[in-house]
Amino acid sequence: MKWKLIVLLGLLPSYAIAFAQVYSKAWLCAAGCRRAVDKTVFDVPKAVKNKCHPLYAQSLFACIAQYCTRHQTKVGLPSINETYCSSHGSPLPPYDFTAAHQLLSDNVTWVSYPEVRHGNYTTQVVPDQNFYQLAYDTENASNTATTFDWALAMSNIGFWALVLLIAASLHQLSLLRESARKSPDFDGTKSPASKKTGSWLQRNLLVASALPHSSAMVPNRLEALLVLAYILMNFVFCFLGYNYMEVSLLDWHAVQYERFIGNRCGFLVLSNFPLVWLFASKNNPFIWLTHWSFDTFNFFHRWIARLAVVLALVHAICYTTGDSKQGIYIRSWKRDLWYRCGIFGLITMSFMVFLSSRYFRRRAYDLFLALHIGMAAAILILIKKHLSLWKGNTRRDFWAFIWTCVAFWAIDRLVRFFKIFYTMLRTGGRRIKTTATFDQDAGIIRLDVSSLFHEQSVPRPGAYYHIYEPKQWRGYENHPFSLCSWSESPTPPSTILALEDEKHKSEPTVMDVTEDASTDSRTATSGAERKVSRKHTFLIRPQAGWTQRLAKKLSSSGINSTQLTLLYEGPYGQQITLNRHSDTLMILGGSGITAAISHISHLLETSPHHQTVRILWVARTWSFCHAILQNELAHLLQSHHDTHKLQLEIYLTADDEKLPSPPSATANYKVFAGRPDIEKAIFECRDHAARDLGVFCCGPTSMGLACRDAVGRVLKDNGQQQGNKDVRLYYESFSW
Repeated sequence: MKWKLIVLLGLLPSYAIAFAQVYSKAWLCAAGCRRAVDKTVFDVPKAVKNKCHPLYAQSLFACIAQYCTRHQTKVGLPSINETYCSSHGSPLPPYDFTAAHQLLSDNVTWVSYPEVRHGNYTTQVVPDQNFYQLAYDTENASNTATTFDWALAMSNIGFWALVLLIAASLHQLSLLRESARKSPDFDGTKSPASKKTGSWLQRNLLVASALPHSSAMVPNRLEALLVLAYILMNFVFCFLGYNYMEVSLLDWHAVQYERFIGNRCGFLVLSNFPLVWLFASKNNPFIWLTHWSFDTFNFFHRWIARLAVVLALVHAICYTTGDSKQGIYIRSWKRDLWYRCGIFGLITMSFMVFLSSRYFRRRAYDLFLALHIGMAAAILILIKKHLSLWKGNTRRDFWAFIWTCVAFWAIDRLVRFFKIFYTMLRTGGRRIKTTATFDQDAGIIRLDVSSLFHEQSVPRPGAYYHIYEPKQWRGYENHPFSLCSWSESPTPPSTILALEDEKHKSEPTVMDVTEDASTDSRTATSGAERKVSRKHTFLIRPQAGWTQRLAKKLSSSGINSTQLTLLYEGPYGQQITLNRHSDTLMILGGSGITAAISHISHLLETSPHHQTVRILWVARTWSFCHAILQNELAHLLQSHHDTHKLQLEIYLTADDEKLPSPPSATANYKVFAGRPDIEKAIFECRDHAARDLGVFCCGPTSMGLACRDAVGRVLKDNGQQQGNKDVRLYYESFSW
């Protein structure tokens, strides 16, 4: 099956080229006549000296009558009329077959190519056989290159269409297998060959890093191989389908290679534009069809954009070199607006890619986003103007690429506005009031959005929303945050955890965290009288920009709490099916706990057959962990304190951080100093898993790399030994 797909992918450009060439041969005859007559200088008054004056039309009709069949004439003349004549305000008169042949018997002048270069004719002319053949061969060479241009440009789109089709098909197959798992007849076992193949694919393509020793979170090998194959394919496309002629009627005969390669790169740039805009869309339908993450499509988006800039640069270099050799560069720059727009478009594209680097995104994301959108719009306008040198159908075909980009962007924006509007509808169209609380000790802003959802609704685990504050002067600014859906404990949080500062220890030892049996004034209502309710919150660590301004606003108010009018756009994010595994290991770094809370709650509350959920949570300070343990995790800890289903290990990494007070016998989580041994934990969980293990990781880049490497070694061990359980890695991006 694999080799068939590879062969099909390789033959796709050939099929497109063959079809295009068969279609194009019919109109080449008339195009050859046009090419020959174009080289003729007629002695006509300036008042009628336009593109297709009567003497030009008579010469063209006479040539067609001499060399072309009725079918060739019927196919070729409309193209000439639309592309060369009507677009210049002088359409050709109706063609009459009998009248055209009558022209041949009238006073016509038969000319050769050397003669026509020095003549100034007052009657209709007809090229002789050699002259016409040279014109036909020239048109054929130009048409062959153009045919390859279109076919290879469309092959770029065909490449990704095939990739996405395969990915979507594989995802549908996985859904069918998942449905089969729910059948009572499913025994949960795999054949040795299937297990070995799956382990190999996971280890070598889906988990393995493209750059094993990189310090950055680089894509997996499959994503990198797809991009590399696409770049190499475009490189090869730059050199296919050229017919160099020693003698030709091309205006740019002396710079054929520069013009051929320049045109090819221009076509390839245009074909990449819709892909760049589609893959940048947050509402890209292929995210749902393939179940690939937005990060994957964003990776494709960045590299296709970089490729487009390189191709545009080669396009500009080829034309600049060719025009300089012909001595027309300065004239074209001064005279032609489309020429200048092309250069300005390239400059804008280059700046756009440069400013999209991680360095600028991390330091000034809001500025980057505004510039990114503005420059994207400027590029489309400039390139559309650059393409105005083409006429007729060719211009419309080129503009189709531009309008496709506009359509992708507009649809994405409409869907985003609809998601905001739909969120408002859930509250009856009322303004959404959100309670924002700032815990200065923990450094957390908590947004309570429980009013957005029905009392017992359970949003999809792992969903995230873009949050806007429209009443601010920068109301367009938005940031994505993971939604925490959890059950509120019937027992007040203070009875679950009470920390006594004087009992803190500085020794870096392992210990359980005690639960304080004391209660405060909020325990007037007994736990038996309180019902478990669903809560929905966003946990935000203040950074630069809006979150920092919000933290200052809350802290300056003195009460650290206020009501805000916010807009919510979402949900986004793919559902991770952790419940398909018998056991789960979660490796979380700092704020990564926010992406995991909904998953933990969903696993423990809706998957009764799930064996264990082990959590390794790495954070700098205990106060941060303590704030979340008292709220979002309180009910989970209380309801599973006497089981081994939930195992929570907290690792504090700050050098001066004191560990909490000594353990109690009933605590079901532990606190450690330092960092966990991730590889050891994965091996342990795999060995103790009932059937298979799902590893969920959300944290900084270094943690993601450590998880990826560790899972790779576990999968390698699985391939070397029979009987080991399957392991699947799920990685959530820590930063946006």
